[in-house]
Amino acid sequence: MIFYSAFRNLVRNRKNSLIIFTLLLIVTMIFFLGNSVLDQMDAGMKKSYVENYTGHLVIKGSSGESFSLFGANKPAVGEFFPIPLLENAEGIEERLGSVEGIESTIKQVSGLSALDVSGRRYTTVLFGVDLEEYGNFFPGLEIVKGALPGRGRRGALLTEAIVQRIGRETGKTPEIGDPLLFTTAGATGFKIREIPLAGIYTYQSGKPALDDLVIADVGTVRALNSIVQGSSGTNGEEIPALPSIDDLFGGDGTGIDDLFGGDSGEVIDPDDLFSSSGDLIAGDPVSDSGGWDFLLIKLADGYSLSQVRRSIETALDEAALAGEVMDWREAAGMEALMIRFVQILYNIGFLLIVAAGIIAIVNILLISLFEREGEIGTLRAIGATKSYVRRLILLENLILAFTAGTGAVVSGIAISTFINSREIAIGNSVLRTLMGGDVLSLAIRPGIAFVSVAASIVIALLSLLYPLNIALKIKPATAMAGR
Repeated sequence: MIFYSAFRNLVRNRKNSLIIFTLLLIVTMIFFLGNSVLDQMDAGMKKSYVENYTGHLVIKGSSGESFSLFGANKPAVGEFFPIPLLENAEGIEERLGSVEGIESTIKQVSGLSALDVSGRRYTTVLFGVDLEEYGNFFPGLEIVKGALPGRGRRGALLTEAIVQRIGRETGKTPEIGDPLLFTTAGATGFKIREIPLAGIYTYQSGKPALDDLVIADVGTVRALNSIVQGSSGTNGEEIPALPSIDDLFGGDGTGIDDLFGGDSGEVIDPDDLFSSSGDLIAGDPVSDSGGWDFLLIKLADGYSLSQVRRSIETALDEAALAGEVMDWREAAGMEALMIRFVQILYNIGFLLIVAAGIIAIVNILLISLFEREGEIGTLRAIGATKSYVRRLILLENLILAFTAGTGAVVSGIAISTFINSREIAIGNSVLRTLMGGDVLSLAIRPGIAFVSVAASIVIALLSLLYPLNIALKIKPATAMAGR
């Protein structure tokens, strides 16, 4: 009976009801569509990074600074922030064998470098890995030209995008075997290494690649980062003082002239310093043994990321192994964290819209209740209690809120379905990374739909607090006299 009365009152006061319905519909649709897009971006970025760069979890060395796989997260102005080494990475990897839910792991060294090729210089991010293992860990990595170097072989992989860019800017497209010169600068000075281009890569199924990412053999990246066997702490720390010229060339009676043939007349050909494959010759100080910066972890299907993370942290504590566990978002750095920040900002902006909507709805409800003052007074005069009047007005607004919230979700789904059917191509590489593919696709999240309807109901209830209080103060005699 009360439901019928509430519905009849909405129809009778359809002008004000329609205005309130429209306001709730618009506000709720803004919330639903906005959060659906942001959630899709977050899911797309997670897919891009987990499948291609970070895995689900990463263990890094203990440090007071915030680091991702790509370097320090805070700007370094006039100060050098080396990536801390992960102490006893092999021991940690062995310990993880007892943690349920882990599918595979791989160790990695990271760094920033200047790449000189074809007379141009480019800023790049270096990932130093066992290239064979890396290809197995990230099966989406597709070599479009060349091949992965074998274990212990020197070489670097460039993205197809940066190879094309170099070709456009220099007029000479890098070919397999071309020398690539990498230069780094750190606390210990400059490091320069030249290695051959071993392959050009992209990702299968149109998955985006970070254009400036270079994947190289770990020995080269260790040399550029000054990582040596048995080092601890931070890259570049605890490095002994450089020897003097006398120490270098006079300790055993060998003079500097002896290095260039002396009286024997022999001349050293610079090409002899490298083998035909580009590998460093025996005796080069770079070794394939040494420290690691990160340990990447992939989870088996069906396991909770947060649960496995807690298990890993517990296992490390029990074994007294130093290391900090971070999820894919922390490992991806500021770009991934920015999406969460944008989502927070969006919802803060939505709260401002909600506040404006509540003010508008309150005013409309007050006008509607004043117009119904005689009706409410008559109900009170024939025996209706304050509780009945409260339930009646509350039910009217709940019907409006639920209908508007549901309408907003249905409209949002229709808009998303239309956009998905158009198969709109994404040309921007950043947007491809955010959306997790080359085609714009908006996924419908049941959780967001439920929260959107709930938000509509909450807005309606908050808008009703003051008008309802006014309505309950209407006296039957006053209302009847006014009527």
